Amino acid sequence: MASAAEPGRGPRGSYVASHGWRDTKMKIGYLGERGSFAEAAAAVLYAHEDIHTVSLNNYRQMFDALTDGSIEIAVARIENTYTGPNIRLLDFLRHARAFITAETRLAEVYNLAGHKGAKAAQIRRVFAHPTVIAQCQDYLERMEGVDIITRFDTAACAKAMMERRDPAEALVCGDFGAGIYGLAVLQRGIQTERESISRFAALGPHLVVPPVEAGEAHTLILLELKHKPGALLNIMAVMKNYDLNVHLMGNTTTRTNKWQYLLALEFPGRATDEHVIAAMKDVKQHTQYAQMVGSYALVDSSVKMKKTGKID
Repeated sequence: MASAAEPGRGPRGSYVASHGWRDTKMKIGYLGERGSFAEAAAAVLYAHEDIHTVSLNNYRQMFDALTDGSIEIAVARIENTYTGPNIRLLDFLRHARAFITAETRLAEVYNLAGHKGAKAAQIRRVFAHPTVIAQCQDYLERMEGVDIITRFDTAACAKAMMERRDPAEALVCGDFGAGIYGLAVLQRGIQTERESISRFAALGPHLVVPPVEAGEAHTLILLELKHKPGALLNIMAVMKNYDLNVHLMGNTTTRTNKWQYLLALEFPGRATDEHVIAAMKDVKQHTQYAQMVGSYALVDSSVKMKKTGKID
């Protein structure tokens, strides 16, 4: 487990977590397509920086790019209010040299977006990614006489729509995506779940602990428990003894030992806090493996981007 942490200030400001003072454009990778909520999260996390965003297809590509320096920061969803922790991300974090340096939270609101001047009643063809179709299924099924067409590349689909200029065509996307693609929102909030909120994490190559002035921070650790009765209870007892309230708990199978599991725990505090250091020392006595994934503060998504902040 990492034992040293670099002091740092949060992403908002001229100091960029894990990279120091800079005056050049940041290259930030995100999992998903152009205009996705992950790209919107990158814009929020680094609203005071000039950034260049890079769309990445999968977690392996994302972590490889972070490792070889193709990108400086990666942004990915870590948890959703309905689907829970992102187990796939936790699995990759177990085998990667990467740390969470900040987080933000976005309400995943999906819209029916079309050409300016068009009306929802005119729409006869709706394009959307299959995952988005599933999240908006109730609304889309109620659209009579409308073809719902699956498209995996939303950006390319939006570009083709803009070229055709057909008022009968629409795309399902978020507010950020509609702005990126130059589309008008015809019907807002068509997702089935009204209160779907996702947490997005900024991942960097170094452990950076946010300063006190950044506000409340959380720490995430990954553990592989000893395979014996009461192992999980022992970990929870340590958390209780040090007054560490677990906010997130997730698990996935390990790649090395069959039928054994990787446990993720998130709790308030910083990796450099004395009681967290003491707790981690006790936790190690009950685990086969322990990994510090990061300490991070929340970046408020309600704060608007300054005019100096740019994204391309």
